[in-house]
Amino acid sequence: MRQKADFVICLYNPSSRKRSTYLAKACEIMLEYKAEDTVCGIVKNIAREGETMQTLTLKELKETTVDMFSTVFIGNKQTKVIREKNGYTKGISYMKDKKILLYAGTTEGRKLASYLGRRGVRLHVCVATAYGESLLPEEKNITVTHDRMDSGQMGEFMRVFEPDYVIDATHPYAKEVTKNLKSACEVMQVPYLRLVRGSEETKESICVENMDEAIKYLEKTEGNILVTTGSKELESYTRLTDYESRVYARVLSIGQVAVNCEELGFSGRHLICMQGPFSTEMNRAMLKEYDIAYMVTKESGLAGGYPQKCQAALEAGVKMVVIGRPEEEEGMNFEEMSKFLQKELELDNHWKVTLVGIGAGARDQVTLEAKRCCQEAELLIGAGRMIEAVAEVGQTIYEAYRPMRSFLISKKIRI
Repeated sequence: MRQKADFVICLYNPSSRKRSTYLAKACEIMLEYKAEDTVCGIVKNIAREGETMQTLTLKELKETTVDMFSTVFIGNKQTKVIREKNGYTKGISYMKDKKILLYAGTTEGRKLASYLGRRGVRLHVCVATAYGESLLPEEKNITVTHDRMDSGQMGEFMRVFEPDYVIDATHPYAKEVTKNLKSACEVMQVPYLRLVRGSEETKESICVENMDEAIKYLEKTEGNILVTTGSKELESYTRLTDYESRVYARVLSIGQVAVNCEELGFSGRHLICMQGPFSTEMNRAMLKEYDIAYMVTKESGLAGGYPQKCQAALEAGVKMVVIGRPEEEEGMNFEEMSKFLQKELELDNHWKVTLVGIGAGARDQVTLEAKRCCQEAELLIGAGRMIEAVAEVGQTIYEAYRPMRSFLISKKIRI
């Protein structure tokens, strides 16, 4: 029932001579489930001469007389009066009062944007590229920019936007952005929150200690590999099965380097001689052109184009194999952050459930949309063989099978 679900309810033509008690009876039912101070509104003669508006509580509404020219609004526990003038309501808001400034450069950042956006939180999201902006959810309460800012520009934006919290959801290796954000928050005296990943291995990357570990990991995988670690360590990749068909080497455009690479078995399309660093767009185009599944790199810093590699891999859906582990960061993972914001902003839980059919359960039978839903899911429920075909590292799974009805329920993140 609507009153149990805490919906916002609109009653048109709520009363007449023969129905004079109907509104009071409706309020009695509502009061069993809603608070007495729930915000309500009455508008009489809408768009006619003599139009009037008033706000009152649900308790007061029960004792109020209305007519057939009245429209009654009964709010939910999130409904608030945002402005009144001369006793007349100018608007009722279902949007949260507090504002969040989110710097998003990861999947977790997009998840958090979706989580907050669907709960009516006023949110501004900063991303690095226009493509990154296109991946964000479209909500009326979300604004987005993709301008790069230094510490001073970040501080000025905070002064104008006046956020209650600044959330740093940038890539773990985007150290300069994190440093600037912390500095700007300290100057502007705005609370800084860091969204970190729950583990080093994620949907986008896996960190290994050295080249030997990278080779051992890649040997267990399938798909093309783009190597960006330079020509000096290229010989290590010859230990991979079918390396001549799987590995694409990007090296400096130097004659002797090219000769050495050819001697190792890297030639033709599998040898890319170019001078870096490369832009995000160039990296992304290369990943698409060679149908890359894994990109091997080192944490080379801003000068070496590492952030651009990370962004391109994220946008192209390529997993990065990073040689050298990042430093441990203090902060909250997605679950911890969502719980913190839920309490601070008084948010309600909402779950979105997606039903996904994947035929006989083979991964190559999954549609792109179904694959996306499964990849973004926090919880997967279904038959074991189906879950095995679509589950990602770190996902929570629950095996459940009903005879004569094979199905996979993908329960997405709280959004």
